[in-house]
Amino acid sequence: MKRIPYKFFILGLAVLLTACASAQTGIQTDQQMQNAELTQTATVIPDIEPLLIQEGDLPQGYSAGSSTQKVPTYYLKLFISEPDYFIRMQIQRASNSAGQVDVLYYASKGSAKFAFDDIKGDMQGASELNGVGETAIIETLSKEQETVQDSVGIVFIQCHATVHFSIQGTTDEQIAISYVKKLSERLQPVVCD
Repeated sequence: MKRIPYKFFILGLAVLLTACASAQTGIQTDQQMQNAELTQTATVIPDIEPLLIQEGDLPQGYSAGSSTQKVPTYYLKLFISEPDYFIRMQIQRASNSAGQVDVLYYASKGSAKFAFDDIKGDMQGASELNGVGETAIIETLSKEQETVQDSVGIVFIQCHATVHFSIQGTTDEQIAISYVKKLSERLQPVVCD
């Protein structure tokens, strides 16, 4: 067997080490680039909670209750993707739950539209509502329709957000429409580009 001269062995080893070092540097550069891209595209979450229910929004006897950022399973069953940010504010009436306002915020306007469409598909008796957000629907249920209680539900899109509002104990659509118009105006500078 022929022996490889010592010089060639050292030269080969040097080339191999140089190649490995270059590959490691390339990996670090790719990771740094991916981190930079993630930093640039990170979703900035707006402060929505203080906008949800303000004095004079709800009819007499109704008030804001507790809030949560946990997405209810109802939405998780409907949506293709989980929202980037979620907030729910409960509505109280005589210390009982009487509805809620949910805001589902997405970095993508297309995802907000998908969420709206999914909720709309679940509201069989809903009709179109003009003058609220970009697109809105309203559904009124009464005890006469064999539901548990009277309620009005409105869902609308406001840029990156899908908003789902429900108030129980009434079938007065004007109460709900008045509230969501105010909310839509407050949300616009926060959830729109």
